[in-house]
Amino acid sequence: MQKILMFSTTWDNKYTSELIDGVEEAVIGTNTEVHVVNAFESAQTSSYYQKEGEIFLLPDVDSYDGIILALNGNDSVRAVEGIVRPYIEAGKPVISIDQEIEGATFCGIDNYSSMYKLVEHMVIDHKAKVINYVGGPEDHQENISRLRALKDCLDAHGIELDPKRVRNYRFLRADGQLAYEDFKRMGMEAPDVVICANDYMAVGYIEAAMRDGHDVPNDFAVTGFDNVNIGQTFYPSVTSINRNRHKAGLEATKRLMQMIKNGPSEKPVLIQGRIKLNESCGCRSRRDYRADYQDMILLNEFNQNMSNIQEYVRNNLCSKNSFEGFMLDFGEGCEAFKIEEMAICINRSFFDGMIEKEQKGFTDSMNYYSSNVSGNFKRSEEGIFPVYWNSKNESKIFILSPLHFGSQSFGYTISEYDETFFRSGNYRTFMNSISLALENISQRIAINGVNLKLQKLYVRDSLTDLLNRFGYAAYAGHFFEKNFGRVYIVYIDLDDLKKINDKYGHAMGDVALKGIAAAICTAFADTDIRVRMGGDEFLVMGAFISDEDVKSRIATLDRFLENYTHDNQLEFAVSASVGFVINNSAEESTSLEELVKRADNCMYEIKQKKKKVRE
Repeated sequence: MQKILMFSTTWDNKYTSELIDGVEEAVIGTNTEVHVVNAFESAQTSSYYQKEGEIFLLPDVDSYDGIILALNGNDSVRAVEGIVRPYIEAGKPVISIDQEIEGATFCGIDNYSSMYKLVEHMVIDHKAKVINYVGGPEDHQENISRLRALKDCLDAHGIELDPKRVRNYRFLRADGQLAYEDFKRMGMEAPDVVICANDYMAVGYIEAAMRDGHDVPNDFAVTGFDNVNIGQTFYPSVTSINRNRHKAGLEATKRLMQMIKNGPSEKPVLIQGRIKLNESCGCRSRRDYRADYQDMILLNEFNQNMSNIQEYVRNNLCSKNSFEGFMLDFGEGCEAFKIEEMAICINRSFFDGMIEKEQKGFTDSMNYYSSNVSGNFKRSEEGIFPVYWNSKNESKIFILSPLHFGSQSFGYTISEYDETFFRSGNYRTFMNSISLALENISQRIAINGVNLKLQKLYVRDSLTDLLNRFGYAAYAGHFFEKNFGRVYIVYIDLDDLKKINDKYGHAMGDVALKGIAAAICTAFADTDIRVRMGGDEFLVMGAFISDEDVKSRIATLDRFLENYTHDNQLEFAVSASVGFVINNSAEESTSLEELVKRADNCMYEIKQKKKKVRE
């Protein structure tokens, strides 16, 4: 099977979906699979959006036969140029849509000829002679081509372009409003036509002009570029250039598959744009407002319904305290959005609860979850798709998006591409809801981890790591009840601790205490209750065993202490006095407190006998 990788950055869902629709048409009937690795606004400088762009680090160069780049702006190109470079150096054919990148074949609208036709329409059909140009960034490739076409067209018709009437901004709606104010300060706000480098700026310019009392197109005409939705639904609707993105995706993929088969090609794939004549230049009659109003109501009802679904899914996901609960509602979210199946791939480190440690990119070992199955995989061995997913799905187009929040990358999602779901904006909303829910769970995991550490500090003796008296109070009673009172209790006292401290120092006293703790951990099971009761006194409680077994464990403790003294070359012997009692329920009324007291008394008797022997 032939595999194509597509990198996309999405600021306009329609833009990206139209490209992918063209890609999908191109691979129908071929043995080709396309993985669309998609980020939203990865070129932004904030850490949040930098995390978004880490999705481009995910694929392995050797796993793909060719690469399509669908990057919306120069900033996006800069953000991924270094990531794309290894593909080019590895000899993988790369085709870039709308943006020129060194080493990649260009595919995109013929900005020059498309803008030339639009300007010529205004000059010939509307007799325009005085023209303002509201451009994008000066170094933006498409802006450069469009401005050159404007100048060449005016030169061809003997019209001089005043350099003061050319201004460059950032392609935003607010930039169009700013442009109007800038031109107004120079007394140049109302020429024959304002040529804008895109529809967003055209809409902004018209808004500012109409607030100022102008009537577009009666006072002057305005044109845009790109034919985006806002320009078509705005009043007056914006005369623009349809980029024919579907064809761009189609032709880019066809060329790429030829390059995979026949070798590289530097010849660009140029797509001819189409002029969309609308109200802003006076070429389209005024719309039927009743029909527009009805469409607006229907659209509002649809958007409200989608908003309700989005809120329902987000609230459900974000209300869960555990990952298991999250996955149940994740399945419901997929059903609400009519997603047949989506897999979530999660960094194994996510479950460590290390919220203070920044997680860069994606770990090699990952867990995956879907509505039907879960498991783990290694990307270094299986790639970015779990084996289960590879064997189950027969789709041609898959889309992958990052899951992240703040300084943490959680993982990514895999799903079959659905044009309606993606274009509506529900896809992005769902990704954001999943990321927010994972952040909540990550915080809870971290808090639980902190609580466990605090609990350990509270119930553990800092010197020996055995339970302390608080630990004894927390666990001993439950252990006693769980075993129906059928237990043994061993009480241990370190011999001559005061003498060791006085003669050899408290540091050596600590060595002796650690020796007792190590002996206890060697002789008695981890499942037993092992406690430093305070000072030189220790206690062990375990489930009922015979006298012989308890004596055997005490003998193990004594041998350990002998070896401990020898191995550490101590100038004193580390030894202990040990007493024990066993309760086999023959005395059902015996309480835990009574058994501990009896074990303590037994230990004390043994300690006194030792003293008499030494005397």
